[in-house]
Amino acid sequence: QQTFSGAPGVLTYTATTIPDGVWYWHVRAVNVDGTAGPWSAYRSFTVDTVSPVAPTLSAPANAASVSGTPAFSWVSVATAAKYQFEYDNDADFSSPVYTSADLTTTSHTPPSIVQGVYSWHVRAKDAAGNWGPWSTARTVTIFPLVPATPTLVSPAYGTLSRDPIVTLTWNAMSNAA
Repeated sequence: QQTFSGAPGVLTYTATTIPDGVWYWHVRAVNVDGTAGPWSAYRSFTVDTVSPVAPTLSAPANAASVSGTPAFSWVSVATAAKYQFEYDNDADFSSPVYTSADLTTTSHTPPSIVQGVYSWHVRAKDAAGNWGPWSTARTVTIFPLVPATPTLVSPAYGTLSRDPIVTLTWNAMSNAA
């Protein structure tokens, strides 16, 4: 419990070095004769300076090879309100290729990742805005997606032709080079 008596007209008090926890406060006025009025309704506030722990990564497994951009996932942290995901083509994350916005889920599929080897990690943020440390990084090798089977367009099945020059056509497929 802490008590503060201010000078006439003072309407603020700055508390210093309040430990973490929930705190309650209220105010009352005192007249020039020293007679105190009733206490105001109380309010509470929370001081939270403790960062959440680093998340544990779950998928893809460390050093995994995948076709296309995977969904990255991690285990939730008890005190986390948000997460941030990041990947880079350098293990030191000196200039990340991608950093997500704050996420409320424990998985994230970033925009399409080009072929290569990448390091990725995640960190948690609590409701007070304290960021925790980055998780232990994992690596992932991204290979291009395998194209689907094309559909033959022409000539139609069983076509009979007198012309020895035949143009064969098929539809375009995404992920095909």
